Amino acid sequence: MENRDALKKKVVNAVKSGKSYRETAKKYGVPLSTVVYWCGDKEIKSHHTRAKTKATDEDIIKIVVSKFVLTAKEISDIFSYQENAIRRRLDRIIKQKKLQFVVLSGSGKGNILFRGYIDKRLYYLKDEDLEKWIFSKIPKNIPAALKRSISQKLHESGIPFEFKKTTKRVVVVDDPLFKKIQVKAEKQGISASEYVRRRLND
Repeated sequence: MENRDALKKKVVNAVKSGKSYRETAKKYGVPLSTVVYWCGDKEIKSHHTRAKTKATDEDIIKIVVSKFVLTAKEISDIFSYQENAIRRRLDRIIKQKKLQFVVLSGSGKGNILFRGYIDKRLYYLKDEDLEKWIFSKIPKNIPAALKRSISQKLHESGIPFEFKKTTKRVVVVDDPLFKKIQVKAEKQGISASEYVRRRLND
């Protein structure tokens, strides 16, 4: 077995020459904590120490909340992190139940509305935030068939999303009747549409 002092000297010299603690530990079969301790004893520091954290977990959560929904790529771009590093951070935040995520399925006609977000983790805080984000992606007036396709896509992804049903009613009247309605509405100091609405609700 190699002399402990000789091994320590090799380990310290390896780190001194530019090797990382982890790389040196693996090469010489020495525990990482021992490598750090031996180098510290000789006042040798690795040049591969972890960079200063650019954002706290709270910073990440705040930016997600402000945008309603974000992907890992979007978050990594905001904070200038590598995407893999952000994914690890997000996994930890998810385990702590400080955020949640969903993945949109890749099938259906609604894909064009969610371009860039299909088959990716979408991180959000509350279900209400996810719903607001979904509505922001959908035009106000779309065909009923597309609404059904979008609802199906979201249901398949585990999102219980429904389009709000309209309560508006359309009443068609001829000109003579409309004039009578106008006269009666003016006497009550209300609009013709309000007069009709009240009569329908009587």
